[in-house]
Amino acid sequence: MCTTETWLQRHVRAVLHCCFSFIIGWLNCIMLLRYRCFATMMVGNTVLMGVAVFCQDNLMDGDLQKELCPAPFKSVYYLRLIGLYLLGAFLHGLAERKLRWTPRAFAPFVVAVVFVYLCLQWADMIQDYKYDLYLLAPIFGITGSVSTKSGLGGVPWAATGNMLNIAYHAASYLDGVKESDAIRCVTSFCLWASMVAGVILGTLFHGEMTLVLLTLFLAVLFCLMSSYLPQPRPDATPQSSSEALGHQATTALRDGQQRQQSLERQVPRQEDQSLVTSSAHEP
Repeated sequence: MCTTETWLQRHVRAVLHCCFSFIIGWLNCIMLLRYRCFATMMVGNTVLMGVAVFCQDNLMDGDLQKELCPAPFKSVYYLRLIGLYLLGAFLHGLAERKLRWTPRAFAPFVVAVVFVYLCLQWADMIQDYKYDLYLLAPIFGITGSVSTKSGLGGVPWAATGNMLNIAYHAASYLDGVKESDAIRCVTSFCLWASMVAGVILGTLFHGEMTLVLLTLFLAVLFCLMSSYLPQPRPDATPQSSSEALGHQATTALRDGQQRQQSLERQVPRQEDQSLVTSSAHEP
């Protein structure tokens, strides 16, 4: 990814982060209220799947009663959602590397899936609403992959990560009073507040048309990302933290060796100069 950003790109990135957090918070609230699952938070779906194995798949043999079970459906329902979410992320990675697609290229796909979703709703062709959700799950997977790999550099709706960033950078600011820590702390708070605002609106407006409009708005955000943010090269593979540390250690070791060799070359030269000086003073 490009390491240099203009003033406009930095602020556009922050605004897009907040927009994604707001929309995803709203979507997750609607999905929880209407479908008893999460749109993008696979941790929640994984927990529900694990609980459903015992309290919905008739494998329960203990204290957990069905009345207390937070998962209203069988585990295969959540497993399919997770698989379709991963399928969307896989399609994004494949299209980005093989076809050089930018986020804008996925906008027509989102619109097409929403159109099929509306046709199935109006025609009443599918009685089980779970299959409607199966159509939307790949879009949410594409959204997560696009936000992570194609310009934003992470999932801005990660509430836990934002909370930890708020606490950490606040402590760093009090320790060293750096402007960068204050900016990161405020930015993380804005991301968290944007998601909370979306969740609150989701409790008030969670109809089917609201779900459709929010999904279409994701396509708009994809287009804005391609227009205002620098895109990473598809052939550029980011280094992991261990690789980065290994590279830093190798560089430091090489620099140390060069300094040692330079000092070893300077010592004989100084000894020769001292000999010449002492011989010059002898009668």
